[in-house]
Amino acid sequence: MIPAGGIMGQNDVIALEANFDTWKTTRFSGAKKNFNAFEYYSIEQFLRPYGLSDLQLQSGLIGASKDGGVDALYMLVNGELVDAETELDPKEPNKVNLIIFQSKEGSGFSPVAIDKLYWFTEDLLCLGRKKAAYHSEYRPELITLMRLFKDKYGMIVGEGPSLLLSYYYITKLDCTQNADCDKSVEKVKDKVREHFPDAVSEFNFVNAVALLKQLRSRPLKEKSIKWVSQPMPTEEGEVGLVKLTDLYI
Repeated sequence: MIPAGGIMGQNDVIALEANFDTWKTTRFSGAKKNFNAFEYYSIEQFLRPYGLSDLQLQSGLIGASKDGGVDALYMLVNGELVDAETELDPKEPNKVNLIIFQSKEGSGFSPVAIDKLYWFTEDLLCLGRKKAAYHSEYRPELITLMRLFKDKYGMIVGEGPSLLLSYYYITKLDCTQNADCDKSVEKVKDKVREHFPDAVSEFNFVNAVALLKQLRSRPLKEKSIKWVSQPMPTEEGEVGLVKLTDLYI
């Protein structure tokens, strides 16, 4: 778990704000959709280790009304993002990681917000539950991502793949969670164990201290190539077809 404690100096607060402002005028200016700037910014920092392209990163950003407290959702198997075209082999030693983000720029940590994740987790992890039986009315984009997980995980569940749920609750404020937040987190983890007793769940409270530390961490220097077809070996290396969207970060 990422600790949310710590006292920021004034210079650190200024540094975080300055970095965010620069990011908005450079990196964020090229976004093709009306994404929430802070959600995009904060979520991007924690997904850098996976080397996702812009389109892959944007595919999981669904924060808006009726989002069940979820601003972004990603399913990765063996470190690779899963999409509708992904084919999973149940005989492989698959390691599944669900990454769930809740990002709030102007407010601190709230047990009410975490309780929303409790009901969302219930609807997500009950593989046989249809949207008509969900506890909340979710936006179509989120339902699509939930369906993706249920379909893809359902194909390999019989072989007992490992399952890790990583929750990130991010705020730009210098604050810490209270005891009520911790109690709500335990309820979420209990819900995970109810559906998948062997699954591991981690809940990360990320305040301004932790966010600043993350953005200053060493960025990814290498990216694995995802071939569309089997590459051909040559004297200078392998030659094959790739999607441009898989190359652009």
